[in-house]
Amino acid sequence: MTTAVKERPILFSAPMVRAILEGRKTQTRRVVKPQPAYAGIEKFVFETHPFAPSALKGTPAAGMNLAKEGKTWLAEDWCGNIVGVLGDAPYGLPGDRLWVRETWEQISESHVWYRADHNDGYWLRRFEGLHEERLRTINRPGWKSPVSMPRWASRITLEITDVRVQRLQDISEEDAKAEGFEFGQNADGTFGGWGGADSYRAAFSLGAWVSKYWNANPWVWAYTFKRIVPA
Repeated sequence: MTTAVKERPILFSAPMVRAILEGRKTQTRRVVKPQPAYAGIEKFVFETHPFAPSALKGTPAAGMNLAKEGKTWLAEDWCGNIVGVLGDAPYGLPGDRLWVRETWEQISESHVWYRADHNDGYWLRRFEGLHEERLRTINRPGWKSPVSMPRWASRITLEITDVRVQRLQDISEEDAKAEGFEFGQNADGTFGGWGGADSYRAAFSLGAWVSKYWNANPWVWAYTFKRIVPA
């Protein structure tokens, strides 16, 4: 019996959509909600454990039965003791799929504009055969929020290949590059690109949502994915 692939929607800003389309973005991070209440957590591991104390909401109970088979996210302290549990990853596990919601506008029953392509025209998607054609046009006045995008209008499907739980500031230079943020060195030796950052990690820290959380250094879900391109 074949198990159906789970699909969930996920929102991305226009710059991040462009990064996905250009092959520069293969990771995304989302803040864990609610944050674990216990401050002594060093890391989370995805393992099977029949009995573990709960620290997710500061519950004073001595322990809890996980009440289900299989793996779950367990929190370890500096000594390797299990000190908490975390809920399931909200966007799924490796093998699950994500369909991207982005700013859009439907102009007919078979045509949709996507805001992410405004720099050099817009992609006009013809749903017959999923053919895409680049056309020039004036700016569109009727953009709709990504939240309102239905599944049929989504043009990007991703497959999750890895899930981790880590502190926001623990992101490496390589992973920051995989987040799709850019920077570069100019001919005069100065750095430019995203916010004038001098590294991918610095560029990531200056991102729209990241900058709000960077100093707080919360726990985040770190997803790695690959784009599924229709044959």
